[in-house]
Amino acid sequence: MLYYKSSLKSREYSKKYSSTHKRERKLYFEKNKKQIKNKRLKWYLKNKDNKEYKKMKKKCWDIWYLKNKNNKKYLKNKKKYLQKWVLKNKEKRTNAVKKWMKNNPKKYKANAINSKKKKLSYKKRCEWCGSKKYLQRHHPDYSKPNETITLCAKCHSKTKKNYKYK
Repeated sequence: MLYYKSSLKSREYSKKYSSTHKRERKLYFEKNKKQIKNKRLKWYLKNKDNKEYKKMKKKCWDIWYLKNKNNKKYLKNKKKYLQKWVLKNKEKRTNAVKKWMKNNPKKYKANAINSKKKKLSYKKRCEWCGSKKYLQRHHPDYSKPNETITLCAKCHSKTKKNYKYK
């Protein structure tokens, strides 16, 4: 919490004096780049298991995510990052998919049937909240693969048992 408050103070300070200090900070960082990175790395290695640090990190991530989750630039970069990761880690990806297929045979069969047929059309709105964005199909019962509900991504994530992020 202390870190978050101090970062707010530093942001206010930098807004006041940004024009004069911007060049100075840039030059300082360029001169001392290695030292600064080493200090940051040492601090991280020292505090990565600290409970307060983990809470603060999650809180900062939550705040950042809520601000940027609908940002087009963030979504594009997220997609690019995931694509690069999949290309670099093909074996991990295939192993994860195979593991998922073993653990969820009903889901896999239902999705395979629907992807082959592609006859099931999306409705134009989410059936729960009425949203028109990010529509997806949801199988309430995997033993009946042709019966699907159209939900937005937010409502679809709420249907999952392992729903963690609120």
